Amino acid sequence: MTCSQRRDARFKVCDNRRRVRCDGCNASLTEAHIHLDYVGHADITLRLLEADPLWTWEPMAFDANGLPKFDDNGGMWIRLTVGGHQRIGYGDAQGKKGPNAVKEVIGDALRNAAMRFGAGTALWSKSDAARAAAEAKALSCSTIDAAYARTRHSQEGGPTP
Repeated sequence: MTCSQRRDARFKVCDNRRRVRCDGCNASLTEAHIHLDYVGHADITLRLLEADPLWTWEPMAFDANGLPKFDDNGGMWIRLTVGGHQRIGYGDAQGKKGPNAVKEVIGDALRNAAMRFGAGTALWSKSDAARAAAEAKALSCSTIDAAYARTRHSQEGGPTP
């Protein structure tokens, strides 16, 4: 939903919107909702395994009992390691409690950190994919080649073209 006032509104619908039955997902939501594709925990795990069968994650902090530490919002910061490189991610369960909420936090944190490696970014992006593709295509090969040449020369200690 795109309305910032819906958070405090009764039934999560502000005065500027009305609740409708969506033809696409059959959910009862405001007319301003946005559909985003979703990459679940299993899909992220498969993508990580394809990239690095030895990938790992660890919480960034531990509590006094040696268990992963959750912050005041019920969320957790993690460090995801794939191919020897690390990315930080954050996950939460939006106020839920119990064992399923813990699993949701971990899955959310994994998806968040994996996105920093590029996993699922096309699905999660709210931007216009066609416009982004057109902008990317507009980059000429000469521009890319010139940038590559400058990088190579500076790495080799030679003059920058």
